[in-house]
Amino acid sequence: MVENQIFTIPSKQSIQQVKTILKDSLPLHESEIKTTKRLYYDTFDWKLLESNGVLEAEKLEEGVRLRWFQKDNGQLLRSLQLSQTPRFIWEFPEGSFKTQLHPILDVRALLSQVTIESQVHCLKLWNKDEKTVAHVYLEANTLQESKSGPSHFLGQRLVVVSVRGYPKAWERVLSKVRKALPDLQPTTQSLLNQALDHLKIDPKTYSSKLDISLKANMTAEQAVKLIFQHIQRTLELNEQGMREDWDSEFLHDFRVCVRRIRSALGQIKQVFPADPLEQFKAEFAWLGQETGPARDLDVYLLKFDGYQKRLPTEVQSDLNPLQDFLKSQKQQVHQTLVQVLDTPRYRQLLEDWNSFLQQPFSPEETPLRAFQPIGEVADKQIWRVYQRVLREGEAIHDDSPAEMLHDLRKTCKKLRYLMEFFQTLYPSGGVKAMIKALKRLQENLGDFQDYEVQWSSLIHFGEQIAKKGPSSPSTLISIGMLVSDLKTQQMDARHQFHQRFTEFASVENQRAFENLFHHKRVSSKKSIRTSLATV
Repeated sequence: MVENQIFTIPSKQSIQQVKTILKDSLPLHESEIKTTKRLYYDTFDWKLLESNGVLEAEKLEEGVRLRWFQKDNGQLLRSLQLSQTPRFIWEFPEGSFKTQLHPILDVRALLSQVTIESQVHCLKLWNKDEKTVAHVYLEANTLQESKSGPSHFLGQRLVVVSVRGYPKAWERVLSKVRKALPDLQPTTQSLLNQALDHLKIDPKTYSSKLDISLKANMTAEQAVKLIFQHIQRTLELNEQGMREDWDSEFLHDFRVCVRRIRSALGQIKQVFPADPLEQFKAEFAWLGQETGPARDLDVYLLKFDGYQKRLPTEVQSDLNPLQDFLKSQKQQVHQTLVQVLDTPRYRQLLEDWNSFLQQPFSPEETPLRAFQPIGEVADKQIWRVYQRVLREGEAIHDDSPAEMLHDLRKTCKKLRYLMEFFQTLYPSGGVKAMIKALKRLQENLGDFQDYEVQWSSLIHFGEQIAKKGPSSPSTLISIGMLVSDLKTQQMDARHQFHQRFTEFASVENQRAFENLFHHKRVSSKKSIRTSLATV
């Protein structure tokens, strides 16, 4: 393993002074002084940094050198030279770099988050055979905030890097550095973290998850507005990435926000005035419909490798024209999506919605339920929808139509959203366990629905490919084979349903749901009045 130790050079010392002191202590040979540009990549939601990693791309005369550092100690873990920085994990060559990043990146794109320009003095320690056995780099680093924007000096560093097979030489250099330059401070902070501190960027500020701190004695109006405001911020943060099509998760998270808003509007009733509520229901339903086709094509393209692997090896390449067709369709549909986002209707929806969430309502136009404690409202609604899940699930038997499973899937989604909206009102372990139990049932119902939608869509895609002009019979045959396989998978999901539902509807889970959501709350009248006074 390559070892490296980083020191911060005090501002009172120049790099030239440090270099002179080092050369007096060690037989160092200066190879070059170079100016290099370092780009730090991460996903939009900072998955790499969250996993204790820093990905640095150093611009070379030809290509880039990628370095993967451990964030907490600055240790260099991987290095790789490529012609350009990959955007997605599937663009990386096979090897340890790809293996380590794959579970972290998943389908997210790598985005250039920070650019730092460094002037680097490169020194080498030779052995008696004039072979390099250790490196010393003296750096002056400057943050480039944008192509045309201001720059910010991040300070000077000294970096001692080992050479494989010569650990004692590295230790000798470290010992000499510490002795000759006692004012140097060891640091594990990466340049990326320094830059983020200066830019006042907190990588933890974005999450698509719902984690909204609510109190049981808040009024329903206060609590639901907090939920809506949280969702709206997430929706707006994803808009640019969705427009630019940086990766498929922007559109996915945007659509999840729309579904959550629609679900809350439909389920948390008699909290807001009826007229604007009906208007927003219609407008967000329109937005969900307009963003659907682009998401569908994203899903098919993400699943394409899996589709090929479902087929015998010798016919997998016959499916390639389908991928070309999907990519072409995606480009067209994405252009239509951007046009929708540019419409006055969409902009007006955002403006009206934000105004709705900020403005107070007069007592005369606000339903009485808006003034009830949110703990009571959440208990009743979650318990009501949970009972509906049990009724719908118990009514499904082997001969039931597929529509009954689809309806149950929708009801489960409503229950899931409610539990996530209000999870901070309940003991963390209990509500998370029930969400996890519901997820297992949802996965089964989702698979059943998805397989049906997929094989039906693939038949339609095959027909469109055939209409566009002469197509290889082998492509249509491979699509037919895939359709047959997906139908089989759908039947398997159907057969697994009763086991999954029985697990979810177990006596143990029913007791847990009852303990969480069907109990008498003791409300403080004083606290309720206090909450009402702020409405």
